[in-house]
Amino acid sequence: MANLNAPPTPPPATLPPELWLTILPLIPYTPTQFSALRLISHHHNDLLTLHEKSLASHLKTQAFDPLTLQLFPGISISSYTHLATLHTRLQTLQDLKAKWSAITTAAGGTANTNTNRELAWLEGRYEAVFTAGTLLLYRLQDTTSAGIAAGTHHIHSNSAEGTVLCPHCAKLSLIASLPASSLACLLFVLVAAVKILRVHGPDPINARWCKEDLEIRSEVELACEEVLLGRGPGVFMGLLVLGEEGGWALSVLQAEIAGMGDRQQTFASGQSKPATLISALRAALSEKTGCGKGQVVGRMWEILSGTKFDRLGEEGEMMGRLVRGEEVGGGGKRMGF
Repeated sequence: MANLNAPPTPPPATLPPELWLTILPLIPYTPTQFSALRLISHHHNDLLTLHEKSLASHLKTQAFDPLTLQLFPGISISSYTHLATLHTRLQTLQDLKAKWSAITTAAGGTANTNTNRELAWLEGRYEAVFTAGTLLLYRLQDTTSAGIAAGTHHIHSNSAEGTVLCPHCAKLSLIASLPASSLACLLFVLVAAVKILRVHGPDPINARWCKEDLEIRSEVELACEEVLLGRGPGVFMGLLVLGEEGGWALSVLQAEIAGMGDRQQTFASGQSKPATLISALRAALSEKTGCGKGQVVGRMWEILSGTKFDRLGEEGEMMGRLVRGEEVGGGGKRMGF
């Protein structure tokens, strides 16, 4: 029987804010659960709003280990939005890992599963390379330059810190700065994603669409690569699932295809438009490996076949170095390359 003489439990609002700021970071973090804390009371909502920056910093260290944070160098984690973004990205990577076996073995869109071996080469070591490339796509997505809206094209502004690039040119600058090993991973994820979507994706990226017209197919796949570089892995996942969740991704791809002709024109001012991201990627890999632009895919395979990539899936530090754009040395070449 309850002790009727026991003092009543104090309501949450009477606890000092310092105590709540100690308790809240210890609660297991998910964006949904954390948002629910706002609904407890006006006191909680005000506390979470007032101390967002410090709480986000504490939650970052409680919810994510340092190695995981190194995989996303473009996110500073100074807000609840940043925390939610990081959580969503990790969930996407987990979903992709869970789907990987079906992606590489199942016959996309048919009842006869586990018979299509077109994607079998993605099993094993290249799953980790795909993950590294996906993380680099996220880094590109984060490279939008502060102060310039994400939808702005080729507008530069001057500030106390110097010239601020538009998001597209900021991505071009990042691509140009990456070493050959990172560029190879980035190109690989594009090549592999297109081949996966040729099997599992919708029209017009699916191989069944306009399969006799190689020129049109090439344009569609080029547009898909550009969209992935510009908009990130969410487009790839959206094209995989489609339905209500992925319809937006198909719209983004269709818009990119429709705008390919416009990319060849100059701005109304007569100023030339900047290079596409995919052409910049190929040019950067060509320059840093000393091969012709038409040979970059072969050079990509030469780099990724090296023995230093054998343990990429087991070495989080190496993954982090690739994403941060640090040259990864060591290892040796395999016969045939």
